[in-house]
Amino acid sequence: MPGLAKYLREFGWEPIVLTMPLPLGTTLSYRVVEAPFQNWLASTVQAFGFKSSCSIKTQLAQKIGMENLSKSVDWLSKPVGDILTYPDEVKGWAGAATQAASKLIEDETFDAVLSTSPPVSNHIIAARIKKRFGLPWLADFPHLWSQNNGYCQGNFRQRFDSWREKKTLKIADALITLNAPLATKLATLHQQDVYKISHGFDPQTVNQPPAPLTLSFSITHTGSWHPVFREPSLMLSGLSSLIEKGKLNKSDLDVRFYGDKQPWLDEQIARF
Repeated sequence: MPGLAKYLREFGWEPIVLTMPLPLGTTLSYRVVEAPFQNWLASTVQAFGFKSSCSIKTQLAQKIGMENLSKSVDWLSKPVGDILTYPDEVKGWAGAATQAASKLIEDETFDAVLSTSPPVSNHIIAARIKKRFGLPWLADFPHLWSQNNGYCQGNFRQRFDSWREKKTLKIADALITLNAPLATKLATLHQQDVYKISHGFDPQTVNQPPAPLTLSFSITHTGSWHPVFREPSLMLSGLSSLIEKGKLNKSDLDVRFYGDKQPWLDEQIARF
């Protein structure tokens, strides 16, 4: 969204971005309205006497004097957490965001509403605004909702999300995603045209002068991995095979992963 908002002015649009509280010192070139965020899960956890900064399982173990709790705690805690945070972890922002958006529209003149996800709560907020004020609504999907290839909530939850998605977006004036395969998925589910706007880059953020190339053969991945839906074993096994066959010198290879440290990923790297 920051990159999109930054360049909308070149096409005759004056963006006003409604968002959760930003880090102190954040400066942007367009107007930003911040609405407060209430963490429902943290509030519920604290109401039962637990600290939100530490896992419930660890605190339970300390309270009842057990080093190892049964897997039933994990089995129970996940669905409870999913219910408290449905449809996503920022649901506590929806009320304040709807109020802030309504006040803006009542006090000023707006021509359209654009929502983007994740989080999908943004689209639910935009749907409320569409129903109340009738402004044209564009729903943008850099990542899909119920059809996301990283969806990991189970069949029942996925069917419910699909129903919620169709109900929410049936009043949207346009759907946007970033490539043809995703557009086909969206169009099939919603039975309406989907516009494709591919990802780009901000020319002002390109290194000047350009960064020098590394002497080694380098592969860089920025972002998150997932042990089931998005993991690098195919690439790692391919590199390992090339090294074993003598087609690639290990000392000339540099693979860089920028993201959260994950034990399963360390194990996979070591295995190859």
